[in-house]
This record gives sequence, C-alpha cells and structure tokens, in this order.
Amino acid sequence: MIMPLGNAINIQLLKDYIYGLVYPTVSSHVFGSYPITKDDSWNDFIVIDCNRTNDLTAIGYSTFFVQLWARDIGTVGIENGKKLYDMETALTPILSSPNSITTDYFISRRGSYDLNPKDGFHGKIIEVVVTILSNNNNN
Repeated sequence: MIMPLGNAINIQLLKDYIYGLVYPTVSSHVFGSYPITKDDSWNDFIVIDCNRTNDLTAIGYSTFFVQLWARDIGTVGIENGKKLYDMETALTPILSSPNSITTDYFISRRGSYDLNPKDGFHGKIIEVVVTILSNNNNN
C-alpha cells in the first residue's frame, strides 16, 4: 500500500533536518534567509534556502541551496577561498554519511555554484537533494 508523505514533506521540517546536519560542524551561524545584519565577529555563515519540493505520493524530493558565505580578506573584497574550501570540506562528508539518513530522509549533493559577492562576503551554493521517504509515522 502506498502511504502518503504526511508531515515529512513540510518545508520547515526539511530545513530543520538540514540545520541539524550543518550546525555547528560547518558553521555556528545558520539562517533560513540571508541575514540583514551580520556581527563583525562572524567569519562565516550559512543560509538554507528551499528551492523546490515535490510530493510524488510514495516518495518526494526537495531541492535546497545550502549557501556557504565567508568573510572577505581585508577591505578590498578578496575572496577567502580557504574558508570556503574548509566549509565545503566539512559539508561533504555530512552529505554522504550514513548518519544523515533517517527513516524520513535521504540526502545527496547535486552540484555547486559560485555566488556574487555581497556585504563583504563571498559565497558558494551547494545544491542538495533531500529524498523524502514514505512511512507510516507521518500521517
């Protein structure tokens, strides 16, 4: 019998799932949207952005853009490539770890893209796909 996805398809629950994977391992500053103000002490932060969610009844999927942001080096806007590399390196094993698989979700990486510099930070998008599994506990 095909079971509906129920609450497992809820975008906030999906964001919370990804938040739990990246905080504090990748960054201790994780947001659901780009922060309007940023503390001068921050060297990095993450934005978890839901791009799309599809409910296919027995299974679903959601695409997220995990935005990694690193403070520029100096005042002339030089990209902090080492910090972005360190953040991406910390994220990669999380996305392939058996610990990231639950009874509701399976996560995988689809691709990555550069972001335009903004507010003294350079960024990178890691596109993540969450496969949403049907189970009897989500009705």
